[in-house]
Amino acid sequence: MVSVLHRSRTDDSELARRIAAGDGAAFATLDARHRNALTRYASGLLRRSEHDAEDVVQDVLIRAHQALRAGDGPEDLRPWLYRLTRNRAIDEVRRARWGDEALDNEAAIASDGREDPDTVLRRKETVRRLVEDLADLPVRQRTALLARELDDHSPEQVAALL
Repeated sequence: MVSVLHRSRTDDSELARRIAAGDGAAFATLDARHRNALTRYASGLLRRSEHDAEDVVQDVLIRAHQALRAGDGPEDLRPWLYRLTRNRAIDEVRRARWGDEALDNEAAIASDGREDPDTVLRRKETVRRLVEDLADLPVRQRTALLARELDDHSPEQVAALL
């Protein structure tokens, strides 16, 4: 078993080098080797439709390809791909929880009915930009910010989460 695992890591390392050199067939091999397992993993994390998991994995593989082409990938690809998948699935769950559909709901933007439409529109745009900016933060920073500001965790609790 150890030799199979070692061979897989060696093979993945070789694929990473070939992808960095522009070998499209190497990425196709990497994709075929890991896509199904990553999709099952994402599906378990998302607990939603298989389609959502496939979207997450597609995005992960695109990001992985970009990083590998730039020479930024690690030697041990498998754990890296799983970490990327986990982080992207967490992003997807949060997006669904705090996502665009809430921004379009009038109830999401508090208004007492006395505000003029321009003020309500400006507030909506501010919230929309905030959500977009929040999505651009690295996962650790976003997790810390949300835990502290929305969940009222103490700094010690936030540190324990990270």
